[in-house]
Parts: sequence; C-alpha cells; structure tokens
Amino acid sequence: MFELVDEQLSNVVNALADHNQELAQTVYQNDDTIDALEISIDRKCEQILVRHQPNGRDFRTVIAVLKSNTNLERIGDQCKNIAKVVLRVNAWPSSLSLDPLVHMADEVRAMLREVQDAFFGRNPILTRKVLAHDLRIDRAFATLTDSMLDKSAAFPGEVDKLFYLLFIGKSLERIADHAKNIAQHAVFAIEGIDIRHKKLQQTPSESE
Repeated sequence: MFELVDEQLSNVVNALADHNQELAQTVYQNDDTIDALEISIDRKCEQILVRHQPNGRDFRTVIAVLKSNTNLERIGDQCKNIAKVVLRVNAWPSSLSLDPLVHMADEVRAMLREVQDAFFGRNPILTRKVLAHDLRIDRAFATLTDSMLDKSAAFPGEVDKLFYLLFIGKSLERIADHAKNIAQHAVFAIEGIDIRHKKLQQTPSESE
C-alpha cells in the first residue's frame, strides 16, 4: 500500500512536470487498486482483532494500521485529483512556472518515505521529524497562495490555470497532512501516547 501510493505520487508529479497525459491516465486508473487494497487490509485487521484479541502494543499496532490505511487511501485520492487536472489542462502557459509545485511535491515524497521508514522501523524519533516536514509544506503552500494571487493580477487571462495550480498545491498539502497523521498513529503504536492534540494531557496507554 505504501509503495503503490508512493509510486502514484511520483508518477503524478512527473505527469504534471512533463504534461504527460498518458501517465496521468495511468495514475487515475490505478486508484482502483489502492481502493481494493484498503478494503483488503481493513478486513485482515478485523480478522486479527476477532480471532486473536491482541492487547498492549499488538492491539495499538492493529489500530494504527487501520487508521493509516485510511490515510493512505486518501493520499491516493489526492493523486487521482492531481491527475484529473493534468488530463483537463491541454498545456501550461510559459508565464506560469511549475517549479514551486515540484518543490512541494519533492518535500511531500520525502515525508512519505520517512513516515514509511518510521512506521515499519518503529522509530519514534523519525516520526517527529516527519512533523517538521509538514510545517515546511504548510509554509510552502502559503507562499504558493500569495504567489498565485499576485499572478492573477499580472496575468488575468490565466486565472483558470492559476486556480488549477492552486488546487494541485492544496492536494499536495493534504497529502502532507495525511502523512503527518500516519506519523502520529505510529507514535501511538510505538509509545502508547496520542500526540494529535497537544493541548490535552497525554499519558501512556494503560494497555502497555
């Protein structure tokens, strides 16, 4: 699931940068495979819970897998959304640079790979590094938004294309949010604490 989602993200970024509609179509079609995997993984987790009734870290791991599975499927959805844009737009005008989006995408891919390593390597330190990535991506999206607003005044005839670029940026920002969620689920599985809401008092799970 992780590997397929990473491949989808890589392919859709390449499709965007090269305006490769054939590759974008492949990403669009492969989303069905991710959806099928989500259902399969959910069912396997349900079987484990019913048949083995795990507790402690094993129980937390199954819960983390269930939640992360949902986030991976939603990352796949965002890749599909970007592919739709590539298929809809015939060509990007030379006045609009895709570099900021490609930079965001590179950061998001690095984040996704790190969260995969953290999850399977049970590395709580690496999970928190992923959270720092998310802050940089949030700032990059804010900068992109300001840039698109400035360009809309300079290039009024390209407002529709600017909207699409902003839409892609938002999709990348959401992918980062889902990767952050998976990092938080990993911390729960490893340490038994929930770091999603920092204002709440967190204590180790009683099932440890």
